[in-house]
Amino acid sequence: SEALSLLSAPSGGVYIPTEMLLLPVLYSNRAASLLRLGRNGDAERDCTAALAAIAGGRGGDACARQRIKALYRRASARFLLEDDRGALADALEALSIDGKNREVRGLVPKIQRAVDMSGRAAAAAAASSPAADGGGPPAAAPM
Repeated sequence: SEALSLLSAPSGGVYIPTEMLLLPVLYSNRAASLLRLGRNGDAERDCTAALAAIAGGRGGDACARQRIKALYRRASARFLLEDDRGALADALEALSIDGKNREVRGLVPKIQRAVDMSGRAAAAAAASSPAADGGGPPAAAPM
């Protein structure tokens, strides 16, 4: 694998400590398990930790694949936590790395629908609030 070849690169090659390669994988895999258990907040935190660990390393394609996995899993967790805008940002970032990724491409429309729906719901709620039609409590006088 590319990761193993980098570890055993000659002195002119790039050396990546083993823990820098394994830590993001461990966090990301644990996040996948946490998602299956419905522990979405914990999964989001593990994905964030995986992404932070990846940011410190230079591993070419191996790091790019791990970054996509962590972004996809964090997008999934955020979507389940109803952080639709954060989920969409993660999914779009993953697509910017690999626009052909089927899992991410399948998730984006779901998130986009949720973002559109929440935007419409917020606009409807604002339009129907008593303060919107002047019937709400009077505004506090400036001090």
